[in-house]
Amino acid sequence: MVLASEEVLVISLAALDRRLAGLSLKVRECSRRLKFVEDKAKEEYELLLKYSEQLEGKWIAEILNKVKEGRSRLRSDVEYRIEIERKVIEEKMRGIREELAKLEEEIKRIHRKLRKEAEEMKKANPKLNEKEEKLKARRRKLSIKRGELLLRKNQLSKWIIGRILNRRLIRQIEREIRALDKEIEELDLKIYEVRTKWQNLKRLWESEKKEAEKAWAEIFVRMAELKQELIFYEDNLERLSLEGGVRRFIWDLARGFADPKDYEDPLISKCHLEVSKVIEEKKRMEGTIRDLSFARKVLLGFDRGIKRFRKPLNALRDEESRFPQLPELRIEYPEVLDSMSASLDKLLIALEESQDPESAAKAIRPLFNEDGPFSGENLKAFFDEIGQKVKLAVNAQWGR
Repeated sequence: MVLASEEVLVISLAALDRRLAGLSLKVRECSRRLKFVEDKAKEEYELLLKYSEQLEGKWIAEILNKVKEGRSRLRSDVEYRIEIERKVIEEKMRGIREELAKLEEEIKRIHRKLRKEAEEMKKANPKLNEKEEKLKARRRKLSIKRGELLLRKNQLSKWIIGRILNRRLIRQIEREIRALDKEIEELDLKIYEVRTKWQNLKRLWESEKKEAEKAWAEIFVRMAELKQELIFYEDNLERLSLEGGVRRFIWDLARGFADPKDYEDPLISKCHLEVSKVIEEKKRMEGTIRDLSFARKVLLGFDRGIKRFRKPLNALRDEESRFPQLPELRIEYPEVLDSMSASLDKLLIALEESQDPESAAKAIRPLFNEDGPFSGENLKAFFDEIGQKVKLAVNAQWGR
């Protein structure tokens, strides 16, 4: 960077490209650290899901025991949800049976199609064979006749005097031989067409048979999965309905669709408290992962943008080096280079100083908001400003 005569800071193409390359490295480092924090957040989220399953199993067992104690508002509400769950499972079973019926019909359809094509192949084979044999027989006759004509021509042409005396007859024989050659050539083409037609039919049949076998295999695998699933639901309908109904009650409590105060039971209040905490933590962690993932994707896109932007700059550098008569471009220094570098430094510091993924997501969120340096509008402005300054320098100094 140097000061122009008008006290304006300027930069060369090579220096500008180096600055952009440096920014690209910094962007990739930020992306790498974000990925590390995001992966850590996902690991913690998986642990939370496992804990949630354990907690759910614990409360299903305790509430089922509570329901068995006698008639109560709790029992009525849980039984209502058990019936809902039963209907949901029965609807799933109905859907599985319908899909199985469709798959069985598809197998029958494929079988019918293949059987029909096999019958057509059987019919086509003797017909094409008969046609080919007739053509070959006709060709043999013509070949014999052609041989006889050649023999006669040779006999008539044996001596010079014979060629002179029999020249008219020899020319007639030659015409007949040419006519036979043409007819034999046409027969050869027809024989080739018959054989090609059979080969094409055979290839088509083999291809369709192969596709059918593949489709059959996929259908049978799917049917086996569905039958296994159906057997599981049929054998465990009561247990699944009970557990699913209680599960619905637990999550309705946590989401506010059921009020724990209605049951005047410390067990239900404790269940509501524990499961609600898990739901809030789950929402919080999902938001954290979403923010970290979004930030990383923005940076990856920004890095791709820098790489694309550098290509025309490199083309200008090549032009500058190939044509020494052109003056070295002196571009007004884009201030956005410094401001973007500072923003990336802030991002790195925020990631380094954060104690956990949640605090990291909270710290970097302002940088990616609509008014932050990594918003879509500000990233566009970054490239627009540099591009405009390069364009002005090219127009002014290279006369374009």
